Amino acid sequence: MLLKQVFEEADREGVPVFLQTALDGRAKGLYEKLGFKETERYFVDLGKFGGEVDEWGYVAMVREAEI
Repeated sequence: MLLKQVFEEADREGVPVFLQTALDGRAKGLYEKLGFKETERYFVDLGKFGGEVDEWGYVAMVREAEI
């Protein structure tokens, strides 16, 4: 699993892992189970760019290094 390799290297180096994912997707729950914590939410108004959805939510998450 790719994330396992990333986690092992991050833990070895003592650095956190950061990601962003859609707020309404199932991935957020998976990342929480893997130890990620939500740090920030933000929204993009896609209507300004001709999108069908006026606002799209994202969440920033971090997993601290396990030493």
